[in-house]
Amino acid sequence: MYDLHYKFYYNEVNALKGVIIMSTNKNDYEHM
Repeated sequence: MYDLHYKFYYNEVNALKGVIIMSTNKNDYEHM
């Protein structure tokens, strides 16, 4: 149970990081 919850949370954090990285890259590309 705990392991499953941890994996779900970990995936959510990674997804959020991915969105932030994509947004940052998009902004950098538009500024160039």
